[in-house]
Amino acid sequence: MDWPGLEGLEQPKIPTILSYDPNQKIYFTWGAQKHKYAKIENVKLLLDPGQETPLYLPEPNIAAEKKKLPKPAVDVVSDYLTAVYKHALKQIKTKVPAEYLKMCQKKFVVTVPAVWSSRAMDATRQAVEKLAGIHPVFVIKEPEAAALYTLHMLQYKGLAVSLIQLDRTPSNVA
Repeated sequence: MDWPGLEGLEQPKIPTILSYDPNQKIYFTWGAQKHKYAKIENVKLLLDPGQETPLYLPEPNIAAEKKKLPKPAVDVVSDYLTAVYKHALKQIKTKVPAEYLKMCQKKFVVTVPAVWSSRAMDATRQAVEKLAGIHPVFVIKEPEAAALYTLHMLQYKGLAVSLIQLDRTPSNVA
C-alpha cells in the first residue's frame, strides 16, 4: 500500500501514530506523515488499560499516555481508523471505477492481537462502527483471521476443507 508520508514506498503496514493540532483538535496527522506536535503512539493499548501488555511491547506508562490524549482513547482510535479507511478507499478508487465501487457490497474485518481482552475488542468495534461510521464490521483476533483466510484460499485451490473447533470449557474437559 502506498501510505501518506511514504509515497512511492510500498509498505504492508503503517505505524499507529497520531499527532493532533493543539489549537484545533479536529486536525491531525497520522501514520508516517510528518508530525509537528506531540506524538500519540500505541493508543490502542489504552482501550483496556487494565489489560496486561503483550511481552513484545514495552510497558506503557498508562497515566502519561492518557495525558497526551486530546479526547477519549476510543475517539482517538476512531480518528486513526477513519483516516486509514478513507485512504484505503482512495487507493481502491485508483484501480476500480468509483461508480462500480459504490455498487459493491462491502464488509469490513478488523483484526486485533490474540491477547486482546473482550473489553478492548468491544472498544475497537465501537471506534469503528459508531464513531467512524464504518459498517458492517467484524472484529476478530489475528490467529482466527489467518485461519479463515487460509481456509478460504484452500477452497479456491480445489481442496476439501474441514474445520474442527475444540471446545475446552471446564464442563467438557474430563
